[in-house]
Amino acid sequence: MYRDVRTKYSQISALVYYLYTKRREKGRVVAVRVVELCGIDRKCGAEVSKLLGELVKVGVATKHKKGVYLLEKHDLAKALAILRNLV
Repeated sequence: MYRDVRTKYSQISALVYYLYTKRREKGRVVAVRVVELCGIDRKCGAEVSKLLGELVKVGVATKHKKGVYLLEKHDLAKALAILRNLV
């Protein structure tokens, strides 16, 4: 049971770190690819998709296609605040 909680928090922290590194790139939109975060780990991919689904429900992100979510740069701070509250 503790292992599940720890992996969930590590996936949140990995997503936060990914968003911090992507915000410095050019463009107005940040594309979050689940494959870049998790590779072929299906459990990690499912958890990250759930987290990004929560951001979609709030209206911060949009789902582009399977495994790809889009966040606008001006909404990135709001997304990071939401993810920090989940921890």
